[in-house]
Amino acid sequence: MRPVGLPGFAVRPVLDAAVQILKDADTVQRLWNSVPEIEAAEIAYLQRAVAEQLYLIPAAAEIGFMSLAEMKKLYNGSFVRKGSYLRATFYDALLVSAPFGICPSCYQRTVSTLDHYLPKDSHPAFAVTPVNLVPCCSDCNKIKSTIQAASADLQLLHPYFDNVEDGVWLKATVIESNPPSVNFAADPPAHWSEIKQGRVKEHFRVLGLNKLFIAHTGRLIADIGFRMNRLFASGGAVSVANHLTEEAHTRRNPAGLLPVKNSWQIAAYAALSESEFFCAYQHKTEYD
Repeated sequence: MRPVGLPGFAVRPVLDAAVQILKDADTVQRLWNSVPEIEAAEIAYLQRAVAEQLYLIPAAAEIGFMSLAEMKKLYNGSFVRKGSYLRATFYDALLVSAPFGICPSCYQRTVSTLDHYLPKDSHPAFAVTPVNLVPCCSDCNKIKSTIQAASADLQLLHPYFDNVEDGVWLKATVIESNPPSVNFAADPPAHWSEIKQGRVKEHFRVLGLNKLFIAHTGRLIADIGFRMNRLFASGGAVSVANHLTEEAHTRRNPAGLLPVKNSWQIAAYAALSESEFFCAYQHKTEYD
């Protein structure tokens, strides 16, 4: 997971714009009368998020004078609809907020939608609240669906509030097979709180990151096979290990960006560099 900066706007500008474009006078009036409660819910959300307690916010059937169905309609019919003012002004701004346009939840696929961290199907107060709308790939969005944690340690990571780059938690293990493969696991630092450790493990499990990372690493191993053979021929297993170590270090220190401690590439290259089996493995390539 990669952090994303908090949205540059709160829910009030969204609601102010909504009451200007909605056509039904009764809906406009009820939405306007609901603004104080929606803003109060946003404040509570921020407080709960910082305290890792978003799971404590209960499901509801309405917010203020607006029903769950009406808030979902506001999101689907106005906030998301292409060509609408709300889409152009707010939705699209959130969509492009993820660095490099990469989904912060898996950090692999491209952003294509917004995910309601607390599902809009059960939390009408946050249907159009920016801090609850996270840029996301369609796969992570579908996997997460309407999941809501039952305890603090089962909450998925929230890109706006959580930072898991203060320690190495993603580990890889080389499988001595033919061809070699790599398996991944979430193994957080022991000094982290039990809640933080649990959340990292749950995020990794629910989003199926092991399967995703294994697929990418399989392709990586195939792609670098020719180079590994050349390095082994010129300098033996030590030459291979040194190259792989350098590749891991390069990805830990990307040019112009903050250091990175966790990615499947870092974990894979580090594990491969430490594997005597892999460093001495003779890859079959078409150009041998």
